Amino acid sequence: MKRPLARLFSCLVVCTVSSHIGAEQIEHKVQYIELAAPLDRGQAQFSGMSWCQGQLVLLPEKPWFVDEDDVLVPTTAAKAYVYSLEVAQLDAYLEATNKPEPLEATPIPLLENGVRDQLHEFDGYEAIACQDESVWLAIETELTETEYETNLVQANWVLQGGQAALSIDPETLRKVPSQSGVRNYSDETILLNGEQLITIHEVNRHGDHAAPYAHRIHTQGEQRDTIAFPRIAYRITDASSIDEDGYFWTINYLWSKEQDRFTPLDPLFARYPRGATHRQEPTVERLVQFRLESDSISRVERAPIQLQLTKEDGRNWEGIVRYKDLGLLLVTDMHPQTILGFVPFRQGL
Repeated sequence: MKRPLARLFSCLVVCTVSSHIGAEQIEHKVQYIELAAPLDRGQAQFSGMSWCQGQLVLLPEKPWFVDEDDVLVPTTAAKAYVYSLEVAQLDAYLEATNKPEPLEATPIPLLENGVRDQLHEFDGYEAIACQDESVWLAIETELTETEYETNLVQANWVLQGGQAALSIDPETLRKVPSQSGVRNYSDETILLNGEQLITIHEVNRHGDHAAPYAHRIHTQGEQRDTIAFPRIAYRITDASSIDEDGYFWTINYLWSKEQDRFTPLDPLFARYPRGATHRQEPTVERLVQFRLESDSISRVERAPIQLQLTKEDGRNWEGIVRYKDLGLLLVTDMHPQTILGFVPFRQGL
């Protein structure tokens, strides 16, 4: 009798401790990193970022804006650019004891080579993924008022006038249909895993009948299939690169004005309750870790990183990368303005 009772007591202790793991979730404050003009304005509208050849490359949704009298003006006539920051710039900023100067990003020409002429209704660049020399971009297009799709294209590093540039190869265009069919939702997250390109749809919510999935596309041919992806509430807007063990982080976001588009069912908050500001605001800003396995993607069984919310009606985080082993870098689009931020890891992350 003693051994079963001992096991039962042990189980009760473990279960009791486990049930309280998420009782008071600690929220992480985002440390803002100021960018110099013109990227400090919302019109920059960053939609993704990735580490490319040792530099942090930031992708604007509409990369052909010009600075006229201190006002950013999107225009299809202007040259297109992505922007880069050096690791040393970020190191110096985050290690500074006094208020550092805003970071000056380097513009990198984006040679589109007529790729938009092949698209139905251009909506914007939505994601970038780099691995070694390989660079892939995701472009969202509007087919109808309710139907959207993702267009994947490869870009190559070239020299233009002695300066590095990214040149899109329109011949590599691959189309990915929207699995949800919901207006303005497409596969806005792309991952490179060797010669495989993996795309994740923006919504994989509970309440839908069809099981969600990620697309897996071979970068060197036409082969493609799908792999299982777990249901998760709200939007997935970007992911960090996959590490050597298959792990990666995603942005999981709910804009307060989109509450009616999502079911209130959220098993993650049921298991890991809301932090202090998430109990006060309808917005959800959290980072969720996943793992790529042979034929599926699974959520890692650990509490998401909840970000300490502000009173700004939500920050639409659209880009995420890992920063060394110290934490994660995030970037917003134009809501509420352009924000580059750093979230340090706590022990065990």
